[in-house]
Amino acid sequence: MFIFFAMFTAFQRFVELALFDLVRVVGMFGFSYWLLTAPGDRLIAYAAVMAALPAGIMLVQVLRARLIFPSCRLVGSELFVAKRIRDIGQFALWQMLGIGGALGKIHGSAILVNLGFGPSWNASYSVATQFSAQTSTLSGALLNALTPVVATSAGEGNRDELVRYAVSACRFAGLLVAFFAVPLVCESGALMRLWLLSPPVQADALCVCFAIAMFFES
Repeated sequence: MFIFFAMFTAFQRFVELALFDLVRVVGMFGFSYWLLTAPGDRLIAYAAVMAALPAGIMLVQVLRARLIFPSCRLVGSELFVAKRIRDIGQFALWQMLGIGGALGKIHGSAILVNLGFGPSWNASYSVATQFSAQTSTLSGALLNALTPVVATSAGEGNRDELVRYAVSACRFAGLLVAFFAVPLVCESGALMRLWLLSPPVQADALCVCFAIAMFFES
């Protein structure tokens, strides 16, 4: 499945990627609004839709990739070519390691916080996670925009260009993170009260920690 998603980036079809993201965000917003007055167990409904909506959008994206990219269509005679299986397996393995690490950092940390400090601190952790996600939006968009150039340089064996683009992307991403994170860190307490009125315990301190970590990551 990673192959299908990677094709949109490789061919720089960013408009379609943006449309998929827009549909997901609008769908989640509409569902959240409906949830305010929904009858029954809202937690079950929330879990079901949060799983079904992204999965449905991913399925549409896969079908779209098969339609417009010939290399995404299955050819029976080439399904069991050893070299191709090995290459795809290596690509999928690295993707899974990266995604698994990100999931472990976010959800694993949330589990540890909940077990060690209880629901109130878990709420603070969720607020800090949202804070970091919004702060890193522009830097993430920049890195995604430069991914095709880096991948092309790697495919051509042009290591100098690859390193130059990769380092430039990291520098600009760090500057973008700092541009938004520094003011938020300086006024984190006031912003938390403006955003949530009664923020969870130590939410502002966790946001500061997340902002610093995010800067060094970028």
